[in-house]
Amino acid sequence: MNVHDIPLLRFSLQDTFHVSAAFQHLLIIGSTGSGKSTGPVALFFQAMLRRGFGALALCVKPDEAKQVMAHAEAAGRLQDVMLVSPNPDPLNEGMLWRINVLEYLFKAEAGLGGIGEIVALIATLTTFVDGAASLRDQKDFWDRNGDKLVRHALTLLILRNAPLSFLTIYQLVLAAPQQSEDTDDPYFQPPDQEQFFWEVLEQARGNASTRQEQHALTIAEHYWLGEMPRLADRTRSSIIATLTSVLDVFLHGHLYELFGTETTFTPEQSFTEGNILVLDMPIQGLYGETGRIAQLLIKHLWQKAVLRRNVQEQPRPVALLADEAQEIVSSSDYSFLSTARSAHAAVLYATQNISNIYAKIGHMEKDAADALLGLFNTKVFLANGDPVTNQWASTLIGFAEQTRQSWTVDRTGQLALSGTSKPDFIIPPWTFTQLQKGGRPTYAVEGIVFQNGRRWQASNAAILRVLFPQQLPAAQQALMVVDASQELSLTEEDKTKLILQYLVMLVALIEELMILNRHPSLLVSQAQESYAPPPPSQVPRAISVVSIDEAMPDDDK
Repeated sequence: MNVHDIPLLRFSLQDTFHVSAAFQHLLIIGSTGSGKSTGPVALFFQAMLRRGFGALALCVKPDEAKQVMAHAEAAGRLQDVMLVSPNPDPLNEGMLWRINVLEYLFKAEAGLGGIGEIVALIATLTTFVDGAASLRDQKDFWDRNGDKLVRHALTLLILRNAPLSFLTIYQLVLAAPQQSEDTDDPYFQPPDQEQFFWEVLEQARGNASTRQEQHALTIAEHYWLGEMPRLADRTRSSIIATLTSVLDVFLHGHLYELFGTETTFTPEQSFTEGNILVLDMPIQGLYGETGRIAQLLIKHLWQKAVLRRNVQEQPRPVALLADEAQEIVSSSDYSFLSTARSAHAAVLYATQNISNIYAKIGHMEKDAADALLGLFNTKVFLANGDPVTNQWASTLIGFAEQTRQSWTVDRTGQLALSGTSKPDFIIPPWTFTQLQKGGRPTYAVEGIVFQNGRRWQASNAAILRVLFPQQLPAAQQALMVVDASQELSLTEEDKTKLILQYLVMLVALIEELMILNRHPSLLVSQAQESYAPPPPSQVPRAISVVSIDEAMPDDDK
């Protein structure tokens, strides 16, 4: 079976969600308390893990790493989890996960050919670090001058044949000659603060052997000994200050330990070994801005690695999970989502409302935010009170001709009927304020699923109302039946939904057990080193989702 055809979840008895749809990405939008984390996020992510996906999970809230571990355990994948943080990983014998970013990129691209990737990375880092936020208004200036500075610094450091690091770039830039007369004097003796630069230059001169290396060295010397010292003081100091403000962040504390020392893991492990990389540095907890920068950097490296791989040789699908996506959205997301399908990558983002996305990307770039949101082909709308989000969702779902009828009675008692027809929302914005949240009595989250270009069989429409059973801790699950039986205010509709929910779950569970009984090999084996989709006869139906087999209600009735 082709990987794209593997089923993940069933939205109704007639509608299945396949891996191909996951590769076109999912966006889940619901207000705080709507149940998005324990409902659809948990179900989609667990379904992917059950099918052998590798993953990168980003953590914003302090408890998210534990949630991801619970998802992995529910899918039988806990042994694949790697908790990446400044602390020892308790799941892997106290291992300290580190990645020397510059050395990693240098080895991935090999030699001087890797300079472009590192230059692009440092340019990207300037948008991650708050100290360089003003650079967004001077992007053209940095593109012309900052990239050049980094490129020529890397040329000397690579030809030096010593390990690359943020520290050596920092030292070289600060030690470079600042005045043109320094290098014009044949009897020039460099001051002590420039000794490091001249040592690196001499080592590079001695090691440049190939034609490519000698050419690169010549261009670098012209820059450092000619162009750079002759720049206007203000221009030169502006370039250096911008770069060093970014590099300085990675020379201290947790960011230095994680990205400037050794390499004990790589992003590639998510698809070469099926690991689930969990960035346990919550932004809203202990790590704050440090956690945000670390997660943006790891996400950037992971996205590049996924797009770089050969899926014919390494076909394992992978997923990127962010439960509070507005905190880690970045400029690289658009290009990644645009091409990730061919790289067997799914993106699962969840957020409270689109206003958060607009705020993070910037109101001046609303078109960019809308373009990014448009790349999520499947959208799940949960209970929400944000009028901007609800209006956007209703507009996205579309309009239909709605007929309004009225009647009058004249003096003779004759009834006169009249009607008008006009376009109106298929789903009015107020509908999203009334969707069922999780918790008692049903422990299910109601959502409206929209998938571009698809007509759902259960509703014969482009939208489907679905109940997502909450994936709660075991202690809470044990109380679900008791809680439901003690709820005295159940409506007939609640009772019907509850009965249908567990009836469909029971049927799917029986089917799953029967198939697993015939094909024990379907149980996920964490020892397997390569991903291979199961043959068609051995694909069990997912039991993770329960949906109500109903059409959308007619608002005029």
